[in-house]
Amino acid sequence: MLGDIPPSERVRDAWESWNIDRRRAAIRAVLNTIVIHPLAPGAAPNPASRLKDPAERQERIIAMLRQRVDFDWRV
Repeated sequence: MLGDIPPSERVRDAWESWNIDRRRAAIRAVLNTIVIHPLAPGAAPNPASRLKDPAERQERIIAMLRQRVDFDWRV
């Protein structure tokens, strides 16, 4: 099922044309698990909500997610 995955620089373009089952299969092929850790006690659920600049807001959200999410990659 995954023999048609294109080289890494073209995966993003191919992803757009894949249906949900194809996307799930691709993710299962490269990941064992994804762990999303809970927010720290007292942490705001959306610390970027007050930021007016969309780019800064997105950057803050991504930084928060990187702290909370661990990927167990297949090797």
